Amino acid sequence: MAESGLSLTRNDLRNAVGFYAGFGLDYSTYSADQLAITDKIIDIGSRKFYHPAPIPGEKTTHTWSFLQPVMRLGISEDVVDYDLPDDYGGLLDRIHLSTDDSIWSEIEVTNATRILSKRQGGLSTATGRPELAAIQVIPSTGETPTRYSLMVWPTPDQSYTLSFVYTSNPYQLTASAAYPLGGQPHAETLRTACLAAAEQNLNDERGLQYAEFMERLAASVHFDRQANGPKSLGYNGDRSGGGGSRGMGRGWNEVTYNGTFYDGTS
Repeated sequence: MAESGLSLTRNDLRNAVGFYAGFGLDYSTYSADQLAITDKIIDIGSRKFYHPAPIPGEKTTHTWSFLQPVMRLGISEDVVDYDLPDDYGGLLDRIHLSTDDSIWSEIEVTNATRILSKRQGGLSTATGRPELAAIQVIPSTGETPTRYSLMVWPTPDQSYTLSFVYTSNPYQLTASAAYPLGGQPHAETLRTACLAAAEQNLNDERGLQYAEFMERLAASVHFDRQANGPKSLGYNGDRSGGGGSRGMGRGWNEVTYNGTFYDGTS
């Protein structure tokens, strides 16, 4: 599938930052030091874009929809601990478990201490459909980045699939990973984030580039919410008059005519 011609790549960002810094229009002509400065500023700008400060008028930061992938993790019989993807940054919602025959259930997310207690107590040999899951940090000496693993209890008695939404820690732009996350709709926001980073780190100021970034950031947040936010938050009516007795399933399309109820299914 072809990428939009208006999307940005790592090299486009190199050219934009390098031109602002006075290195020229073509990154391939930069010296090693100039290229190192350019790439470092792109890293800073990328972090500003992926994890922005709250936009004016809001108290909390926006979480981009493109940083919320769905993970489908296969778990196996007799295996209780699983490494999560390198980009895992946090669980966003519940964990669902399914079998090959598409039987779904929700399992409780708890803490590692509770699962360790069950594993070491009288239920240490329990097997069956996992009922509990916990996320824990993998111990590190600083030689590797922070990584996470998932624990389940009881010990699986067969293969299952766990499905959940998590926060992704974005990858660094490199020669082999040249396309930023977010795509064309957010290209200008990322570009101005990098220019704002150049302005602050090279000129020690927040000026026109920073103002442009904040303007583009607000536009990107609005677009992300409109394009990828929930289209319905569920039924929001008043059932105090007895309408609730017919059940939640009829809350959307109730029609009566001459005392006869129609729900659109007949």
